[in-house]
Amino acid sequence: MNVLHRKIVHDVGLSFSHMVYPRFVLPLHNHREYELILFTGGTGKEFVGAGTADYRPGDMALIGSNIPHLHLCDVILKGSTAAVSSGEVLQFPPDIFPSEMELLPDYRVIYDLLQRSQYGIRFYDSHLFDSVLQRMRMLDDFSGMRRMAQLLCILDDLAHCNHCVLLSMPHPHSWNQRSVEPVSQVYDYLFSHFQEKVTLKELAGST
Repeated sequence: MNVLHRKIVHDVGLSFSHMVYPRFVLPLHNHREYELILFTGGTGKEFVGAGTADYRPGDMALIGSNIPHLHLCDVILKGSTAAVSSGEVLQFPPDIFPSEMELLPDYRVIYDLLQRSQYGIRFYDSHLFDSVLQRMRMLDDFSGMRRMAQLLCILDDLAHCNHCVLLSMPHPHSWNQRSVEPVSQVYDYLFSHFQEKVTLKELAGST
């Protein structure tokens, strides 16, 4: 299965979006926007570029611009025995930031954060999760520079988080169509056999 390229359309008058996903249904895809996702329900596996990690409620991840990603809910593997995965997402394009932001001291930590997001960053901090989720929901009441300032505060808090890991290997262009192809094959197999009991051995044989 190829990587689906999505075009994110923001609401009129807004340069970035806050979305609520009651369940994860998208195939392996990418988009121009950076994506900050907060997992609010269910469990499963997150694939970002060439990396993967389990997710559960209270986890957060920042995914870089145009990086292929997939959130595979355990419902596909366990059927009705698992809770449906849900989450809230911020999607924001690269061009809302100043050009040459790496040269601006006030933006340097955010620039470094966005650079690292090309490998996928997973955050494990329950207090930060609660704070970011609250700020996310407040965005819907703001407009203009107040809304932008709220986003910058969220990114600044993430940039100073010490409880985080990269999901992919930190090498330039470490992901490509070939590196994500095994992920696509696993997704295809699970989608075709979601009503059956699937073993790790069978998954390995599908790639």
